[in-house]
Amino acid sequence: MTVYATIVADPPWPFKDRLPPIGGRRIRGAATHYRLMTGNAIKSYLAVLEATSGIEIAADARLFLWRVAAEAELAYEVVRAWGFVPKAEIVWLKERRGGGAHFGLGRTVRNAHEVCIIGARGRPE
Repeated sequence: MTVYATIVADPPWPFKDRLPPIGGRRIRGAATHYRLMTGNAIKSYLAVLEATSGIEIAADARLFLWRVAAEAELAYEVVRAWGFVPKAEIVWLKERRGGGAHFGLGRTVRNAHEVCIIGARGRPE
């Protein structure tokens, strides 16, 4: 069995966007680019992974969970469901290759950042 003390996760959050096609092609929205998971599936994912893959999470571990603004509440539920306590957040300010802010499509506002929740289990170093 392999034991891990650090987990970095960027789940396929369950976006509920229904963006219209452009030029008859569906090119926008997360579901166009990858399979999404339900909130419950994400919350149970770590337990399923441990039960089926020979992976174990250490008693003293740290979690880095990337979240999207539209699913902030669900992200904190996931942190706790995975057995971690939220401790802090880090923010990645996204830039374009030529400089300047990279703005997403946005649901309420056009964000130019992503957030990572840092969680702890036990007493990680």
